[in-house]
Amino acid sequence: MKIKGLAFAASAAAMVLSGAVTAKAGALYDMNMFLNQDHPFDASQNKSNSQAQPVPSAATTGQTSTPTVVNAPAPEMAQATGTSRFGERSDDNDGWGAISEIRVGVLEHDFGPFSSNKESDSPDFNAEVLFVSPDVLDVIWSPRPHIGTDINSGDDTSQIYAGLSWEWFLWGDVFAGFSLGGAVHDGETTLGAQDPKQTTKKELGCRLLFRESAEIGWMVTENHSLSLMLDHISNAKLCDENEGLENLGIRYGYRF
Repeated sequence: MKIKGLAFAASAAAMVLSGAVTAKAGALYDMNMFLNQDHPFDASQNKSNSQAQPVPSAATTGQTSTPTVVNAPAPEMAQATGTSRFGERSDDNDGWGAISEIRVGVLEHDFGPFSSNKESDSPDFNAEVLFVSPDVLDVIWSPRPHIGTDINSGDDTSQIYAGLSWEWFLWGDVFAGFSLGGAVHDGETTLGAQDPKQTTKKELGCRLLFRESAEIGWMVTENHSLSLMLDHISNAKLCDENEGLENLGIRYGYRF
């Protein structure tokens, strides 16, 4: 009986010890760790893990990094200009045919002061188109080609003219300029001594005359201007008669 009791006690102790060891092992080793880990042969999992790895910086690798240079947009090329205010350029046609400015005004007809006053004081209506100065005119300070007309509101001399215009700023927005060219008129060339128009019409000698003008003005804004202009037509004594004619008035300009 004593031996059987000892055997039973030993068996019970072994069972208790085995349970304690199993419980301790379960506490030290959690099976969920294996269940939640990725399979070592799963390629997609390995790929995602490799992508998640941080990229070593230059500071950790000891390599010198080359800064990325971002090409800034090139600044727009400034328009080529001469010494004249009229040096604008056209990107596609180098200036030929590109309108730079339009000016319109009212002029006192046959004003003088370089010729006698014969014709009536009916006003002239002036209109003029100025074009962008082309490259070939840079050597003469970039004048703008122009074409225009003085139309008399009465029955006196009207004209169509063309030429070149130069203009410079004096100070601030105040500018001055002059033009040279030619004009065709519808007035009288030569009258007989007994002609009744002798005292009322200018004898301009030739149908085609020289034309000059002088102007001073103010740029009210970047696009709008006001100016005072005097123009003169004559034949420089190339024809028998040469009375000449001047008109004086104000003009409004719109610059494109």
